[in-house]
Amino acid sequence: MRKKFVMLGIVSAMMMGLFAGCGSDTGNKEGNTATQTDANGSNVDVNDNNVDDKDVSEEKVSAEELKSAGAVVADGVNSTGYAIFKNLYDGGNICISPYSIESAMAMITNGAENDTLRELMESLGIEDIDSFNQAMKTVNSGLQGDGATVDIANSLWRNGSVKDTFAEDLKDYYSAEVKDVDFSDERTVDEINQWVSNATNDKINRLVDRLDSGTNAVILNAVYFNGKFAEPFPKNNTMEGRFFTGDGSNIKTDMMAIYDGSFPYYEGNGLKAVRLAYEDSNVVMDLYITDKNGMEVEGENAVDIYNSLTDEQKQEMYNALSTGEVKELTALSMPKFEFASETISIKDVLMKMGINKAFSENAEFGKIGDNTMLSDVLHKTYIKVDEEGTEAAGVTAGLTKETAMPVEEVYNFVADQPFVYVISDSSTGAILFMGAMTDVSLVVD
Repeated sequence: MRKKFVMLGIVSAMMMGLFAGCGSDTGNKEGNTATQTDANGSNVDVNDNNVDDKDVSEEKVSAEELKSAGAVVADGVNSTGYAIFKNLYDGGNICISPYSIESAMAMITNGAENDTLRELMESLGIEDIDSFNQAMKTVNSGLQGDGATVDIANSLWRNGSVKDTFAEDLKDYYSAEVKDVDFSDERTVDEINQWVSNATNDKINRLVDRLDSGTNAVILNAVYFNGKFAEPFPKNNTMEGRFFTGDGSNIKTDMMAIYDGSFPYYEGNGLKAVRLAYEDSNVVMDLYITDKNGMEVEGENAVDIYNSLTDEQKQEMYNALSTGEVKELTALSMPKFEFASETISIKDVLMKMGINKAFSENAEFGKIGDNTMLSDVLHKTYIKVDEEGTEAAGVTAGLTKETAMPVEEVYNFVADQPFVYVISDSSTGAILFMGAMTDVSLVVD
């Protein structure tokens, strides 16, 4: 019998700074309802074929519940993210969503059995899938109750061969929409891409161009983040500067700056790190650069150093920023940037991590349907970082504060060189997004 396929699609969009003032309205997002024009030119609700949704409303998650659930989720999310980030980095710009990848892979794990199940759980850092499901349900609810906009959407697109019990698990634990579709109908691709667009506030409009004729299910996860800096970069401080790429060249770009601000700060492992908070939110952004000036960086850059560290060392740096000393920085400067990745397959990376049987004809996904294997895992992201739209009073561009401290006590953080950024939820420690910016002149459509 011909094998059928499950394809995972993972899409993530992140907006910060200038767009932070926008509300959480995501256009036609309510219920993720999409419309399509039929042959008569009338709008057709593509959700008409949905399985009736359960009432997924939850009481507000307490801090204790979120912390407990986060302890179950964060290790798997972060270790998966570190491994994929390291394997995908090729010297250029990169952005991934570890939380999105882990969420989608956890959903597919619910359909696995025997060796396939054990292989997935071991590679994804999941000790018990039932406990992990419940923890993800709690964390998803907690994240979406945050002061910033954190929208998480999941969906299962299936034909008649996918079991109802699998669909019910995804609805229960991941609030997934379930859509019964005909994968031989070309309109299904348009419907999937419309769902992606709705779920990412129109920042990612297309994930797939075609589907294999043997497809029996597509599982989608989307994460959208929109946060406003707690201490915005004054717009009148932004001026043209130079970004040193590390290969002897430099690029003119707009550099944002805050002078005489206080931030969590860390030095160690050949890196300097600083943490930026978001207003009324547990979400934070950590930036990592080398401990050298940008023009002195040649060869090994901050991304190379970061990737050379163990997971434990990365966690130690994260903990230091969470609990360590706050420093007054004479200057904090970073470039405005925007990056949209292409749709990429992370199948090969997942296989390097030990997930092999799931992609083979010997895959055991009996909880999804007969003769089912995982065919591919697709990932696409978007990020834009800008200064917040209002100006802070009393700060003058280019003005630094004279200090009586000795030179060794002066701290500054100037990201005029390749840097790593990590966006996480500080209440759980789970990484939502991470990436590297090595060339600020590139925006990939």
